[in-house]
Amino acid sequence: MSAPGVERPEGPVVRVPHNQHGPFVPGVNYQVDQDFKKLGAEQAKADFASAGSGWQFDPEAIDGLIRKLEDIRQGPLREGERRAPRLIGITPPGDEIASQNYVADANRSGASYARQLQANVEFLEAYVETLVAIKNAYQAQDEAALAALRGKAADA
Repeated sequence: MSAPGVERPEGPVVRVPHNQHGPFVPGVNYQVDQDFKKLGAEQAKADFASAGSGWQFDPEAIDGLIRKLEDIRQGPLREGERRAPRLIGITPPGDEIASQNYVADANRSGASYARQLQANVEFLEAYVETLVAIKNAYQAQDEAALAALRGKAADA
């Protein structure tokens, strides 16, 4: 993706949401991604992988993060979803061009807000689902390791 009339040279590829309009860094190829569910899952994996060596799995910390994110989903985002329809379908107070133009702009803005809100919800839900999957995978691996250790102890 590039700004209108601007060619982008080959370089690193950066995935950006469909509604990002800049700033654009010279030498970077921007790839627009409109699949926010996919972005959320990939971001959770990337955040988890970036923890580095020496990191230890902490199921309580993961549970705390999941709870925080679910609180955001059930609080501010749910409230935004409840209010978003009021920002669309506004009718002009009068039958003159100023009111009609103002309302047209307001309705476009409301629709844009609703689309972005939905994208945020999809991203957050996918992020949480991925964290739950990572947590479950770690716990299954820990349980398998314990079972293997118990089997070796019984053989001794």
